[in-house]
Amino acid sequence: MTEVQHFFFIWLKEPNNEAHITELNTALAELRTIPGVKQVLFGLKADPDHVVFDEDFHYGITVTFESMDAAKVYFPHPIHQKAGEVVMKYGARFFGGYFNIAS
Repeated sequence: MTEVQHFFFIWLKEPNNEAHITELNTALAELRTIPGVKQVLFGLKADPDHVVFDEDFHYGITVTFESMDAAKVYFPHPIHQKAGEVVMKYGARFFGGYFNIAS
């Protein structure tokens, strides 16, 4: 099966609020426990002053799945829904998508 990558960018309402970022980090770390998830990476934009394209986001997330079937199980999973509530609470704008990982 082909692995699938999910990417998600967040424009935070309060990008300098450390308590919000800590809560995001904690909620997103839990995504690693969902079956079919191979890897979850997340964090603040590496260099807020470096804009190459449309890189004005504040926070990025990538999730690697075993397959698209695993991604479909992930979306309604209670742990993902709980993390999504935290993301929605602190985010003002969002952009994301999925792609197949070429070997």
